[in-house]
Amino acid sequence: MFAIARNAVIATLKQKRIVRIVAIADLDSFPLVDGAENGEQSLVGREELQMLQAAIADLPDRCREVLTLRKIEGLPQREVAERLGLSESTVEKHVSAGIRRCADWFASVRDAVQGAAEPTPGARKKKP
Repeated sequence: MFAIARNAVIATLKQKRIVRIVAIADLDSFPLVDGAENGEQSLVGREELQMLQAAIADLPDRCREVLTLRKIEGLPQREVAERLGLSESTVEKHVSAGIRRCADWFASVRDAVQGAAEPTPGARKKKP
């Protein structure tokens, strides 16, 4: 009985850790920060959500489909595998690859922004 209770608690905690991302057709109508006094915070949230949508859209079709079902819709790995006719290990590999590609996409955007913010080589101060 204790094992069943422990497993139920663990399952509940795992479900709470899943972050659901809702697909939004009109981002401007979505209140990212309720009653936020800081409009900048709301703008940053919208920009980050748009960047996430762009990163996911840049994924290969099957990888995007698996990642969307698993991480955005929150379906269990087994259900995603059954729905798409894949093995669970293939679903796991697609999710892992999708997350890695999204992280790489964000890193490339960050690097591009930082590169644009750096001064031109002639404007750098010379070291003594």
